[in-house]
Amino acid sequence: MRILAIRGENLASLAAPFSVDLSGGPIGATGIFAITGETGAGKSTILDALCLALYGRYPRVATSGRERAPDPGGDPITIGDERAILRRGATEGFAEVDFIGRDGQSYCARWSVYRARGKANGRLQNKTRSLTRLADGGSVGDSKAGLVDAAICDLTDLTFDQFRRTVLLAQGEFDAFLLAAEGERAELLEKITGTAIYSEISKRVHAGTEAERAKVKELEAHRDAVGLLDEAARAEKHAERARLFAEVAELSGRLAELNAALAHARRIADTRGQVAAAEARLALAREALDIHRPDSLRLAELDAVEPLREPARNAARAERDLAAAEAALALALTTRGEAEARAEAARVAHDEAAKADEASEAGFKALGPVWTRAAELDTRIGEAATESALAAEAADAAKAKALEAQTALAHLDASHAAAASARSDVAARFAADTGGAFLAQRTNEAEQLFAKRASLGAELAQAKADLRKATDEASRLSASIATGDRAITQAKAARTQAAERRAALSTDLEQVGEASARARSGTIDRLAEQLREALPLARSHAEASLALERARTEADSARSALEAARLAGEEAAARQARAVELRKAVAPLAELAEEAVSQQAAHLRSVLIEDQPCPVCGATDHPHARDQDQDGLGRVAAALKAQRAEQDAAIAAAGQSQAEAASARAAAGARLSNTEQAGAAAIETLDRATAAYALLHPHLLATHGDAAVGGHVPARLDAEAVSMLTGLIDALKVAREPLRAALERAGTLRGEIDAVATRIEAGGREIEAAELACVAEREALRLAELTANGGTVRVSGHTERLDSLAREIAPYLACAGLSLADLDRDGAGAARRVAEIAAAHRALDRQREELEREVQALASRRAGAVEALGFTRAAADTAGRQALARSEKLAELRAERAPLLGGEETGLHRTRINDARKLARDALKRAEEARAAALAALASAVTAAEHGTSSRDAARHQREEADAAFLAACAPRSVESVREALALAPEIRSSLRLAVDARMAEAREAETALATRRADLANLLDAPEIDGPATQAAASGLGETITAHQQGLGAITADLERDDAARLRAAGLEAAIAEARADFSVWEAVNDAVGSASGIKFRLFAQGVTLEHLVRLANEHLLALSPRYRLVRGDPANLSLHVVDRDMGEEVRATRSLSGGERFLVSLALALALSGLEGRDSFVDTLFIDEGFGSLDAETLDLAVDALETLQGRGRKVGVITHVAAMIERIAVQVRVEKRGNGRSVVSVVEAGAG
Repeated sequence: MRILAIRGENLASLAAPFSVDLSGGPIGATGIFAITGETGAGKSTILDALCLALYGRYPRVATSGRERAPDPGGDPITIGDERAILRRGATEGFAEVDFIGRDGQSYCARWSVYRARGKANGRLQNKTRSLTRLADGGSVGDSKAGLVDAAICDLTDLTFDQFRRTVLLAQGEFDAFLLAAEGERAELLEKITGTAIYSEISKRVHAGTEAERAKVKELEAHRDAVGLLDEAARAEKHAERARLFAEVAELSGRLAELNAALAHARRIADTRGQVAAAEARLALAREALDIHRPDSLRLAELDAVEPLREPARNAARAERDLAAAEAALALALTTRGEAEARAEAARVAHDEAAKADEASEAGFKALGPVWTRAAELDTRIGEAATESALAAEAADAAKAKALEAQTALAHLDASHAAAASARSDVAARFAADTGGAFLAQRTNEAEQLFAKRASLGAELAQAKADLRKATDEASRLSASIATGDRAITQAKAARTQAAERRAALSTDLEQVGEASARARSGTIDRLAEQLREALPLARSHAEASLALERARTEADSARSALEAARLAGEEAAARQARAVELRKAVAPLAELAEEAVSQQAAHLRSVLIEDQPCPVCGATDHPHARDQDQDGLGRVAAALKAQRAEQDAAIAAAGQSQAEAASARAAAGARLSNTEQAGAAAIETLDRATAAYALLHPHLLATHGDAAVGGHVPARLDAEAVSMLTGLIDALKVAREPLRAALERAGTLRGEIDAVATRIEAGGREIEAAELACVAEREALRLAELTANGGTVRVSGHTERLDSLAREIAPYLACAGLSLADLDRDGAGAARRVAEIAAAHRALDRQREELEREVQALASRRAGAVEALGFTRAAADTAGRQALARSEKLAELRAERAPLLGGEETGLHRTRINDARKLARDALKRAEEARAAALAALASAVTAAEHGTSSRDAARHQREEADAAFLAACAPRSVESVREALALAPEIRSSLRLAVDARMAEAREAETALATRRADLANLLDAPEIDGPATQAAASGLGETITAHQQGLGAITADLERDDAARLRAAGLEAAIAEARADFSVWEAVNDAVGSASGIKFRLFAQGVTLEHLVRLANEHLLALSPRYRLVRGDPANLSLHVVDRDMGEEVRATRSLSGGERFLVSLALALALSGLEGRDSFVDTLFIDEGFGSLDAETLDLAVDALETLQGRGRKVGVITHVAAMIERIAVQVRVEKRGNGRSVVSVVEAGAG
């Protein structure tokens, strides 16, 4: 619910009509507003109007006392009569509220009262209530007080008491919710949460529990009525069947032992074959090691030479370093000569720059005094020019102001004369308009009378329409009641027919034999479960047999692959050896060619001098000194490199082939090992499946006999077992069909019985609802007849009041030149005519006053203009004289400056001379830097030459030491053989190592596999060997014996089935009883938790949860308002509330023990919590608080206002009636109620700073 506006007239001190718009204007844009005014002005009357319009009552007279008070009408009225709010001297009054209901539509609720004959001392008439929709003006509730009350409660979901406790916190009742009795608080919480549904749930749970209890008792009575056969013969049969079961189990165990012995013998034979295969594999591996022993020796030699790689690299590096040092020395000597020449040139340039700098400095010092005098004169000339320009501007401005003052005076003279003439004309017209003066003083009264006449006319028309509507509604209700009675009679007949149908269906259900069919279906289900367990064993046995055969075939294939891989490895080793020999011949030539065409060799050839020794070899003959030899050397080097790369690729490919052959041998060995393991696993699977089936077989036989279906249970797992077990499963499917049909028929009958029961129950509810509807319609018929009678009275009363108003309106119409007929013909036009005449008179009065003020203002402005004109003329003369003096001074200074520096500006002249001096100084500086750089470069070149000489000597010494060290490291091998071994590509050595390691690993794996197979054989040979044919014959004999016993079990089972038929019905009833008891236990548990015949248990629980939530929200607000206290629930069994005093050691206190201010804060926290409670639609968006803040100190008052302002963020408003000045200052938007004397007050809405 959302309150949009509050209106009223003649309520207590509020005589004039008032309207408070809560949805628009200043209040609509704020979250908190204050209702202010003096004591007795009528602030609380605004809230009284809110309650009167909605509920026909207001808190200050909501009492049941019988005390009576006098009334101007002569008849005393009780102090609780809400009509007492009508202002003394008024003939009628009303209160209206516009609001949006829970259904989202806008409504206007109205309460009105008037006195008889429209006289101030007339007898008080009955109050009038109405509720209309704003969208279409339609009436709701038929204007009957009771019906309007019901409609208001439905649209707001609040009764009057609930409204004033949660929305309207009136004077003296601010703590109503806090101090409410438990029953009142429970009713309010039920409205908040809608816990009526919880009461209905509680009742239905209780009723359902009792129905389930009766169902269990009925089934138990049926079970007790079933008789059972003698137990002695049945016990004997069971004992015989148990004996046969035991013998079958014992024979099955012996059969399993014989099968295990046969399986052990098969494993010994398979393991001996595996040992022979492992021995052959080991022989092949050792043979491969002997064949490739040269490769092992070759790898050992390469590993021994590998440590000599670093000394060889050191000798080559020393040779290269010596050549580089000699080339660097030659370059350093050339650089030193060039540096000496550059140093001499830099010295000459420095001497010339020094002479030019001295001459420039002397000229600069000679011009210093001239520049100083010229700069002083330039400064004075600039100041004088500025002063002269300012003086000229000031003189021109003064002349312009004088001219403006003269023009302004002329305009003021003309305006003053025109305003005086207009003032005289308007004053004459105002004195002549006497009719307008009368209407201007009484415009509001005229508008009220016109509106009241229009309202009464509309109410008269509405009353006549309501009378017709009430008469039509009474006729409609009479016909509807007759139709409802006929429908109730038909529904009762249909319910009787449904009960007879349910009895017939129950008889059909008993004849189906559901219990026996369900028992036999259970036996078939057990057999199907056992067959589902046996079928995978049979399939596993068949698959393992096939896997064992495949493993033996795969082992033969793996041995063939192993031999092929060995031959491929030998062929790859031979190819690699040939490629190594070819590379040995090509590699030295390729390396020599590469060195000849390298960048360093090219550089050394470029510095060779004819007939001079070579810095590398010392020879004077240089056959490759010219660049044209480079192309020939490059082609030779490229050809040799290509041959070497080709042999390297062949060596790598051969090594890769060897590695692939070794990998293939390893893979073939792994395949052989895996197939042997797969064969062993298949044998183990066969043994497990055989043993598991031997244990399951007796149970299969027994259940097969109980189920009485066709087919045979296989005695052992063999090639036919899968098909026999599949045949049994198919037989079960055939046997299930008739049972399934019987159970489906029973299920159908039960469904029909439940459906009929549901129809019976629904029919009962329909009858009950129809009877309740008839009762409601009869009550509505009574109210409609009462409404029609009241409509007749209202039509008569409205007619009389219209006649009285016509007499009051006549004087106003006469002043406007209108008649009562004009008002009836065009009420709006007449009202506009009266308003226009009054408005025209008021406008004429305002124009008269404005012209008077204008004449006075123009006279004052003219006097000021005369004075301003004299002042501006004197200022213009003074400014002219000052401008002439400053112009003469400027001319004298310019004449003195003209001969200095040839008239050139001082700064430019000094800058030009100074720039030339700086250029000379910079040239000298650059010359000094160049001379210093040349000397530094010369010193560096000398140092570099000396360092190059020492570096060359050191490089020669290092080369000699490196050659000696490499020669010593090679002993006893020759240097050529070592270099040849080191030149071999790393890929060749890696592939050789991979091949040797693979052959060694193959030999080790073969040895390990042989040891494992021999150990397996030894373990298997620990048990004594058996006679295979004899053991197989013994197993066949035991199988035949077991088959005979199983046939005996089948005969006994058939005998027991005939006895079971008599017990099937009892067994079915037991199952139904167990199911019913399970359902009853669930219902009983739920009933214990929430069920009750009255529905009170679950409702109290829901109300307690809501109160817990409300207390938590209130404590959040209370923590900010008064941290000393927090609310807690009292006894969990009820809805009582207490407060905890933190300052008194968490003492629990009664809410009534709080002081007035403390109780106000706690009640405010509860009210804020109620306004923010989630999940409800019963509270309005506005909270009204009437007084209560005067008991708070300043700090607590600030906290209370802050808490109220936070409600705006939740879409809430708070209206506060208060006298507290500090609170009024904090609240910007206010509804002010101001006294105007004679007990009259007016209402206005203002913002801070206004009025």
